[in-house]
Amino acid sequence: MKVGELLPGSPADQAGLRSGDRIVAINGQKLDNLRPFYEAMIIGHNDIVELSVQQPGSPTGQRRLKLVVGGGKRVPAGTMRLEDLLGLPIDYYPLGFLLVGVAVLVLRPDDRNAWLLALLFGGFLAAAPLFEGNIPAHLRGFVFFYKIVMFWSSLALFYYLLLLCCLSRSISG
Repeated sequence: MKVGELLPGSPADQAGLRSGDRIVAINGQKLDNLRPFYEAMIIGHNDIVELSVQQPGSPTGQRRLKLVVGGGKRVPAGTMRLEDLLGLPIDYYPLGFLLVGVAVLVLRPDDRNAWLLALLFGGFLAAAPLFEGNIPAHLRGFVFFYKIVMFWSSLALFYYLLLLCCLSRSISG
């Protein structure tokens, strides 16, 4: 990971990071992939993260820095404020698509349009926001593949479903 712009007085600046530095390890784990980053910064509950940093053009090699993450402050728990309550349906809207899609498919497994609707709703699931740090590492590849394929497929499925509806109206009416 290459360090970009640093804000003056930020924890990274106070730890001694500089623009252009390359972070090669986090908590002793090499950054061959992003898993150490997710484990330390997203999932981890440590207040201090140890970074191994390499400066460009520096003959001294690597140096170790201790970065204070969030100043030891935890994210506050959800409250019963109106803003939090109004945000819940938006956070869980994909569940409605999942339930309706599966219910229609269970009720009419031989109907071609039921499969079309279930696939379309699966595409709506793929359009939901994704925080990749919450996905187990062994499922991350499948989830990204699903999101890419189903998101773009849902556009074609939606067009096809509308086309079928318009054609059935023009034929019957």
